[in-house]
Amino acid sequence: MKKIILITALAFSVPSWAFGQGNHEARIASLEQQVRLLSKQIKYLERQIALQDGINESGDHMYQCKIRVFGEQYTGRSANRGSAVTKTVDACSDAQEDMFCRPDSVQCQKY
Repeated sequence: MKKIILITALAFSVPSWAFGQGNHEARIASLEQQVRLLSKQIKYLERQIALQDGINESGDHMYQCKIRVFGEQYTGRSANRGSAVTKTVDACSDAQEDMFCRPDSVQCQKY
C-alpha cells in the first residue's frame, strides 16, 4: 500500500511543464532525480528487511522445511519461512532436476 502511495506521489511530483513543452533536458533531470530518490528508498527498505531478519534470527521461532525426492530428503532452516523454503529448494535443485524441487512440495514446521 505504501508503495502505491509513493509511486502516485512521485508521478504527481514531476513538473507538468517538463512534459508539456517537450523540454527533454528538464524531463531527463526530473527522471534522474526520481531514480535517485527511489534508489535511496530501496536501500532503506533493504536495510529494514535486514534488520528485521536479524531480529527474527534471535526470535522465538524457527522454520524447518523438508522435501523428499526419489528417497532423498533435503532440508532448510531459517527464522523466515520463505528463506527456509528457498534453502530447501536450492539444496534439492543442486542434486536433482528443478522440476522435482517445487516450492509447493516443501513441508515446513515451526519450532
